[in-house]
Amino acid sequence: MNFLKNIFYRILGMAVMLIIMSVFFSVIDFFSSDSKPKKVKTNTKTVKKETKPERIISNYINWYDYKNYYYNTNLKISYNDYLKSIRNKENNYASTIESLYSVIYKSDKLDLDLVYKELDFIRRDRSLSKRKFAEIIVSMIQHMPYNIVSQESCFKAQMSDDSLREMILSGIECDGNVYGGVYSPLELIKKMKGDCDSRTLFIYTVLKKFNYDVVILNSEIYAHSIIGLNIPSSGRYKYYNGKRYYTWETTAKGYDLGILPAECSNIKYWYVALT
Repeated sequence: MNFLKNIFYRILGMAVMLIIMSVFFSVIDFFSSDSKPKKVKTNTKTVKKETKPERIISNYINWYDYKNYYYNTNLKISYNDYLKSIRNKENNYASTIESLYSVIYKSDKLDLDLVYKELDFIRRDRSLSKRKFAEIIVSMIQHMPYNIVSQESCFKAQMSDDSLREMILSGIECDGNVYGGVYSPLELIKKMKGDCDSRTLFIYTVLKKFNYDVVILNSEIYAHSIIGLNIPSSGRYKYYNGKRYYTWETTAKGYDLGILPAECSNIKYWYVALT
């Protein structure tokens, strides 16, 4: 009987021991598993940044050359480049109109690629000669409406200049408080109008791109600006550095190379403002 009791107590003891060990290892496992870093699910999908397409200013123009042949194109520039052009013009240290021309030209010539492309397409498509291509560029600008571009307000401008007042009273638009009293080439494309030196600066910039020997001619007496082009021609020219720069009026339709309006035809009153 005692023998059976001993066996019973031994079995009971072993069972209790197993239960205690089971509880002990369960507790250890609980704390060890809780201390392990938990895996965090991450989203591995690549999020693409959305970039806004560049805003392009596009202005359609159609015109006729001096033989009444029809042309048309879309002149395009980047809106950001347009804003940059204005900032560049207004944040410079040019002390003369000639130095301002140079500052504008050096900046804007880099941002007219879309304009160069459209004009070059016309040149290649029509198989234009060097002289004819220059005529197409100038005649295009001649077809743009003329407007007054004033450094001061239009009211002040007409109060101090009788000729400007007459022009404004005749219906010609005035754009006042424009730095330098001139549009940059990119401003001209944005507005599709301009005064004399706004036009000559644009034409100068484009012709330079296509390797023309061109200058801007200004006159203080005539308060005017024209283009001078060194290319075989006839008519009026300004002799400069041993070369003939034939005059080109840009504010009125139909004026061909070498022709000057009678009211501003004295060559001695013209000087080279930009080479």
